[in-house]
Amino acid sequence: MEHMTHPRSRVLALGVALVLGCGRTPQPTTAQNPRAAMAAHEARCEGRDTESCLTLGRALTVGDILPVDLPRAARLFERACEAGSATGCDQLGYLLALGGQGVAQDEARAVTLFQRACTGGDGLGCNHLGSMYERGLGVARDLERGVGFFQRACELHNLQGCTNTAIALATGRGIGRDEARALALLERTCDDGYAGACDELGRARTQGLGGRRDPEEAMRLFQRACTAGYGEGCGDVGSAFLGGVGAARDEARAATIFGQSCEAGAGRGCMLLGTLHANGTGVPRDDARAGIRHPAHVPSGVT
Repeated sequence: MEHMTHPRSRVLALGVALVLGCGRTPQPTTAQNPRAAMAAHEARCEGRDTESCLTLGRALTVGDILPVDLPRAARLFERACEAGSATGCDQLGYLLALGGQGVAQDEARAVTLFQRACTGGDGLGCNHLGSMYERGLGVARDLERGVGFFQRACELHNLQGCTNTAIALATGRGIGRDEARALALLERTCDDGYAGACDELGRARTQGLGGRRDPEEAMRLFQRACTAGYGEGCGDVGSAFLGGVGAARDEARAATIFGQSCEAGAGRGCMLLGTLHANGTGVPRDDARAGIRHPAHVPSGVT
């Protein structure tokens, strides 16, 4: 299981739209006229309504209602943060840690903002802070502190934090190795609805973590994650079909699912699809598509 041997290789490599909405409850908008709803949020934000500033900021990062404008989104998140919103601090920190698209990268300030968010009770902020400590971004690398923040995120009901805590327990990185506890936490977090935990649990079943190897169950978990739109899960479904592990070998189906993985933003799915096109495995050989390495719409950065 790749994520168990190289924990959280993707923790700092997901897109803005995915993370900024994760675990958040934005204010309702008018479905019939979303642009009018955004205009109303803008007016309320000018009147110091913090939630409207957050909602408007998120809309500016996604681009489905308003054009993407990350500098403006950062200003809105900063306004919310300065008004006392822990979520605003986290969202601003995320954009600064990521950098790009008109926002200057500032990892050290991002760490400060994530700390502020975490102290304010924002679970995603604690998870982001743990990622920064684990990777040594904007702060000296400290695996133990990183795990501590993942645990705090989990206590605050952030399911990414629970999953990252489980990965640390499975690998013994920054905390004592405890495979049984890791599996129990992954099972609970998967059942709570986080597809990433289902994917990690599938990898655990593939590797035999805790003395139980079950490729068929792993495949079911990968498919559950993929069905939920989790790109890494689709990549693992494709790998299972390609290798004939937990399912009959089917190269063509593997290629199709790697394509789904790539479209969902998983760089590994893109690379595997490119490799199949380069070799003509399951798909016609295509040198142009062999160069696929990254989903063009997903930037690298902090989750």
